[in-house]
Amino acid sequence: IGEPGTQLTMRTFHLGGVASAKVVDQSSLESNFDGTVKIKQRNVVKDSQGRLMVMGRNTAVVVLDEDGSERAVHRLPYGTHLRVDDGVKVKRGDRLAEWDPYTRPVLTEIEGTVDFEDLVEGVSVSERRDESTGITNSVIIDWRASPRGADLRPAVAIKDKKGKIGKLSRGGESRYLLPVDAILSVETGHQVMAGDVLARIPMESAKTRDITGGLPRVAELFEARRPKDHAIIAEVSGTVQLGRDYKNKRRITITPDDGQEPVEYLIPKGRHLAVQEGDRIEKGEFLLDGHPAPHDILAIKGVEELANYLVNEIQEV
Repeated sequence: IGEPGTQLTMRTFHLGGVASAKVVDQSSLESNFDGTVKIKQRNVVKDSQGRLMVMGRNTAVVVLDEDGSERAVHRLPYGTHLRVDDGVKVKRGDRLAEWDPYTRPVLTEIEGTVDFEDLVEGVSVSERRDESTGITNSVIIDWRASPRGADLRPAVAIKDKKGKIGKLSRGGESRYLLPVDAILSVETGHQVMAGDVLARIPMESAKTRDITGGLPRVAELFEARRPKDHAIIAEVSGTVQLGRDYKNKRRITITPDDGQEPVEYLIPKGRHLAVQEGDRIEKGEFLLDGHPAPHDILAIKGVEELANYLVNEIQEV
């Protein structure tokens, strides 16, 4: 490493060094067997281009063999484009689904007209030009930093023909809150169909990491510090409900299926929630993106999962 190597031994955080992005992020799913497709917990809509988009967070593709026994089960990320549907026969190597590994989409669940709420130029949204493509995007910026933006809640609302905010089938209004760094994919007044992408949220893992950023990460793992902005893991399986906001946090309650006490979480407002009102969530799933705290993995998923997690994280560095 040469001269900068001296800084690695001291705890000075110089950024720079050799950038490396993970190339192994999966972006599609192929079938490993011949068989028939069955879709579990099917929550799928057709978007304006006629593609099948996965709207649920618990949807899975199952490949059945001739006897009807399950050969493979694949959970699909939210916003996946499905290439097959129930009852379709597939051959080994056929593509079942594809998605963008670097961003997480925000999809609309109903059709209607796009309306922006609390998007103030220079306070909560700014234009950014992508140098490589020359395309200008509107990006949500941190509105809490400016005095004018304290009470803003940037969102995209979908309005029906009467100009009222639409109602969702699972209850609640068709208003989608936008986290910091979300990139808008629509403009105000656009007509959208269910399943269309309103905005994209860059995933944490997509940002390039480098070796000097990596070594403090190893120390962080071994000291078992709680990472800043750590992920939040569901402690129980149940149904998600969004409660009243508390100061600058959002309140989330998970009501367990077996009638036990609901579990409550408080989440900072600028972070992107991986779940929505009425979603079913399994124990151990993430409510928020980010690095999970090792304590949470140990408490919720057990020792083996923690060991796997540590080994993988250190390998990545």
